[in-house]
Parts: sequence; structure tokens; C-alpha cells
Amino acid sequence: MNDTGKNDNKSSGIKIQESEESLFIDLYDMIFLDLDYIHKVNYPDIKKTTMLIRIRKLEDLGYIQAHRALAGTTKKVLSLAEVGVQEVRDLLGEAKWDSRWVKRSSSFIYHSLHVASVRAAFQMTETGHAAISYKEWVSERRSYYQYGSSPNEIIVPDGTLVLERELEDRPPAYFGYFIEMERSRQRAQVSQNKLRRYAEYCARDGFKKQSFDHPLSLVRVLWVSATENEVLRLMEHTKKIDTKAIQAVLYTTLDEVNENPYGEIWRAKGSSDPQKKYKLFSNIEN
Repeated sequence: MNDTGKNDNKSSGIKIQESEESLFIDLYDMIFLDLDYIHKVNYPDIKKTTMLIRIRKLEDLGYIQAHRALAGTTKKVLSLAEVGVQEVRDLLGEAKWDSRWVKRSSSFIYHSLHVASVRAAFQMTETGHAAISYKEWVSERRSYYQYGSSPNEIIVPDGTLVLERELEDRPPAYFGYFIEMERSRQRAQVSQNKLRRYAEYCARDGFKKQSFDHPLSLVRVLWVSATENEVLRLMEHTKKIDTKAIQAVLYTTLDEVNENPYGEIWRAKGSSDPQKKYKLFSNIEN
């Protein structure tokens, strides 16, 4: 862990380091994180027992607070507390936070944790392609894209993954992937309407007009489901939606993303072989 020079000796004896700063910002973006994510992403170079000691100190000092994902379980989930919000405000220059955000249902918390695990998989895994690298993750709180004047003309993915591709004789290109974490009881009509809005967004070149930190050359939509059966059901529900305006629509399971996000794990809508699996940035055989 690198020392940023911040010292809180007066109140605690704890020194806020880069690992803590990244933790506070990730909690600000994601609202809820579990210890697996925090160890993998924020404290990858220290033992878990050492991390737990620091986490407890941060709790005691009011930077973060603990929750249980489900009453009666032992799974510990963390969110920002008042001092942590102020720390984010100091780091980013602003922090829009509502304490009601952490008073959510168990299903919402689990959904947030699943999205966080997808983010961690993409962020902490090599792409396997020499010219392509992870660039950033835009959280749901910032993945709010309006493409028309109607309140319904909007897409709000669970997150936006941005990859960078180096080019020999030109500036790098940036690829955007809109992440949709399917809820287990999500109705077919909800999935269909979401995909229609993605298609409309792309048809109107919404991603070219949006103020992304890294201008996107193309976008794909990624659906992540809990099980293989849910993947197949979702593909069936969405197969008749016109998505020609989207560069690709891909489907896989949460376990496959966590194990090998950049591998051949993605089924593709409109593929000539519905069972064929592709890499995230492969060309689709139509």
C-alpha cells in the first residue's frame, strides 16, 4: 500500500493510504461492497487478516459502516459512513450522498454485490489481447444516458465497461460495454423494453453524442444471468427484438464472468450458431 501522507493520528493513529482512498471511492460508486471485492481490488497485496484489522479501524472511526446482506447471515457488507463521505468529498471535490441509499432491501444489496463482482473481474483480469486493455468502469450512478426528450428515452445500465485498443498510426480507440445484470425474476417484457431502448440509443448515435471521458467508437450490450437456464431463457425472450443498430448483444453467466471475463464465454444474439461462444471483442459470425 502506498502512503499518501494523510495522517489521522489525532483521533485514531490510522494513516489513510491509497488503498483506503480507492475503497472510499469504490463505495461511493457502488454503494455496497463485500469483503471479497475489497480484498481483491482495494487490498490485493496484503493478507486478509491485516485487511480486516484496517477495516475494523475504519468502522470504529466512522469512515464506513457494516450491514448484513440478509438477516441471520454472516456475510458482511460495507457502505460509506459520514466520515467516509467527507473523505470522498475531499478527494473528488464533491460527493452527492443520501443516507437513505444504504437502507435498501436484501435483493437490492445482492444485486449490487453481483455487479461489483463483475466489475472486479474485468478490472483485475488481463484481457488476453496485447493491444486491448481495461480503461475504466462507469458505475450505475454515472451510467445515466438520455437520448431523447421523453422520460422513457433513457438507458441506465448497471455499469459501463470501457476498454482501450491501441492503434499503430492513430490515437487509441475506446469500446463501451453496457452491463445488464439480469434479476432472477425479471419479466420478459422488462428485458425486451430495455433492449429496445439500447437499440434506439445506438440508432441515434447516442454514445457518440454523450460526454464520455473517453469517446466511444462502438458499444455492445452484455447480459449477465445467474444460471445457464436463465441465459437461454433471456436469449429466447429477446431474439425478436431488432438490434441491428447495436454492434453486438452478448449473454453469459455470472460464474463465467467471475472465472474468465475475457474468454470465450459469450453467446451472441443473431449468431449463425446460437451455441457458439465468443470473446468479448470477437467478430460475430452472422
